[in-house]
Amino acid sequence: MLKQRFNQAKSLPIKKPMIFLVIIGFFLFTPAMSRGQTEAEKEALKKQLAEIEVQIAGYQDKISAISQEKRTLENEIALFDNQIGGIQLQINAINLSIWEINLQIKEKDAAINRANFSISQEKTALAENIRLIYESDQESLLEVLMKNDGLAEFFERVNSLQTFQAVLKEKIGRIKELKEELKTQTDALEEQKIQFNQLKVLQQAQQLAVAEKQNEKEDLLKETQGRESSFQQLISTAQRSAAQIRQALFLAGEGGSTGALTFEQAYFHAQYASQLTGIRPAFLMALIKKETQWGKITGSGSWRVDMKPADRPVFLAICQALNLDPDQMPISKKPSYGWGGAMGTAQFLPRTWQAFADKVAQLTGHNPPNPWDNNDAFTAAAYKLVSNGAVAGNWSAEWKAAQIYFAGGNWAQPRYAFYGNSIMDLARQIEDELAAAQLL
Repeated sequence: MLKQRFNQAKSLPIKKPMIFLVIIGFFLFTPAMSRGQTEAEKEALKKQLAEIEVQIAGYQDKISAISQEKRTLENEIALFDNQIGGIQLQINAINLSIWEINLQIKEKDAAINRANFSISQEKTALAENIRLIYESDQESLLEVLMKNDGLAEFFERVNSLQTFQAVLKEKIGRIKELKEELKTQTDALEEQKIQFNQLKVLQQAQQLAVAEKQNEKEDLLKETQGRESSFQQLISTAQRSAAQIRQALFLAGEGGSTGALTFEQAYFHAQYASQLTGIRPAFLMALIKKETQWGKITGSGSWRVDMKPADRPVFLAICQALNLDPDQMPISKKPSYGWGGAMGTAQFLPRTWQAFADKVAQLTGHNPPNPWDNNDAFTAAAYKLVSNGAVAGNWSAEWKAAQIYFAGGNWAQPRYAFYGNSIMDLARQIEDELAAAQLL
């Protein structure tokens, strides 16, 4: 009986790998074909993205040229049309990037499935080797000698056991390698899902921007009835004096107002943060406007449903320290991939807020700082931007800091470039308005 088992066992290293290779071959062949198709799709997407970037640059050149010309109704409408066209192209670029990320997510899902399958197969083979070695260990040396016809067969069996032990060690090492590969693939998948979420947020922001520009254009045409004289009169009456804005700033008062902010309130909080960190107010205002429309869009999610489990204890600790009911505090909802949970006007995640809390408390004197307090939120965003290299008046440094604020370690990827571009363009517009009111 034992002899029969070992004869079978000796054949396993030959037969089993053959079966294993056939199975693995089937699983790897189809994905290889899919990967070829996916690579072709990605190359096509990159080509389309490059073409769109050229078109976007063309719109930006036109916008810059029109902005330098005299303000006429014709130029104003042309400016709106070019701004809308540029943003719509940015949305197209975002859509292509989302498609590309989806392809990458599918690739990672397939790689994870292959790794899991390989681990399962290796574990099955490992269990078989362990079983055979265990059965052999149950017999004494005398029993083994008596059951074998001679010393040659005995030593053959010993060699088989040594082979099994070597295979056992190899299987354990292979399983360890596969688990490490699985972790790498899983981490990469998580990162790609984060990028997907970032693109979806940017997509929504740009869609809002298009709607806003369309409404502004329609309102302008409605108010002027297409007449240049009416447009010039509108410009004259629309210009606010420095005294009017300063009065509005005085009414904004100190402290942390909540909800959507007016231009004057946003400037008040940005100026407050600027005095503490050195950030350029218009740049900070532009970023906060892009993130939440100055507090208008802070989310309607619940920490119990939408927040990443690892963030929940930190979120609860933040609320407890501030004597706030966590069930009543607004956070961003989770998207189709990943998690939400961003807090307040500056949209900080709990653990990120925790990392900056001590510095914000040191700067503002508010201990603990409150992510839903606009002074604290603006200051936290300003400090994060400055920490990422933002230097007032340095376009490149501010652009990079905005990119890092949005995309983290992926800031240099071309797909995110228009985020920084849109922030800097909006900052220029805000700067012009502040300069017109003699506040700079």
